[in-house]
Amino acid sequence: MLNANAEKDVAPKTNAPVMPGSEVACLDSKMRAALRLHDYLVASHWNGHALTGPDVGIRFNSRVGRFIKSYLPRVNWKDNYYYVQAQGYWILDNWQLYSSMRDNRYRDIALRCSEFLLGRQQEDGAWLYPNPEWRGRIATAEG
Repeated sequence: MLNANAEKDVAPKTNAPVMPGSEVACLDSKMRAALRLHDYLVASHWNGHALTGPDVGIRFNSRVGRFIKSYLPRVNWKDNYYYVQAQGYWILDNWQLYSSMRDNRYRDIALRCSEFLLGRQQEDGAWLYPNPEWRGRIATAEG
């Protein structure tokens, strides 16, 4: 590797791997893809407090319902649920984006979602499931 302060090849003074330009370009394309996904999630599922959407784990919804719903987007399906695990990943992802890009939008999303999630937490540390079919059940961890 050519040291910027020398005219000859010298070993770098770090243990970090040297990344070829093609890998840097790949990371850039991955970051662009991640930002496009983030924009989609904000536009389609972010309600200002949490990511919401249908419960795709229900057999009908995952096999048939999602296709019907995609053809009838104006119908209010009343299935915008939030799940703790998704919120946790959303919060972590937004903090990571804020750390990388220093854009306050990501920090604000992480804070609002954290506040919402903490507001839903029961005194015993658990969360109620949002799906009415599971009324009375609690979650201490999902996944």
